[in-house]
Amino acid sequence: MTQIRDGLTEHAARVTKDGELLTLAIAEPEIEFVSHEKGLAFHLASTYSLTGGEEALSLQNDNADLDIVVVSMVVSTSASGIVTVFEVTSGTPGGTSITSHNLNFGSSVVAQATAFGNNSVTGALSGTTVGAQDIGTSTPHTFDFGGAVILPKNSILAVTFATTGVVFVDLVFYYTAKIAF
Repeated sequence: MTQIRDGLTEHAARVTKDGELLTLAIAEPEIEFVSHEKGLAFHLASTYSLTGGEEALSLQNDNADLDIVVVSMVVSTSASGIVTVFEVTSGTPGGTSITSHNLNFGSSVVAQATAFGNNSVTGALSGTTVGAQDIGTSTPHTFDFGGAVILPKNSILAVTFATTGVVFVDLVFYYTAKIAF
């Protein structure tokens, strides 16, 4: 076997008989990498009984150094109605605090985020819609954002239902280096 050796560290790499370096590349989605290597992938779940048009979940990024990337969200309701996902530009979310759970069960990293559930808001929430769907009774709907929804520090994503009854929201997100333009 032919090897190339680093003169400083003495680490070796294998090469072919033609002198080409043998390498291994592992391709995986970014969320798998940040969960495995950094413990920065999280899950939020919210189940509440709403009376219509109310906040079921909100998520605010409190991390000054990293952006939140929203991957997906599953929603369902005990009564059919429209669910809306939007960036909050007016109003202050509130309600019952929700704890984000690390998807890497071996990690002790805690999400630097504020999350609320239920309908206790200060003022009416409004903003730019990033997703809406009319869903049926007990028919889950998945919003697959594929990482396109990004929350820089202090940005807030909220979910409201125009229905009365029990609602469920399950959201997956992770942190990544700030995206500069």
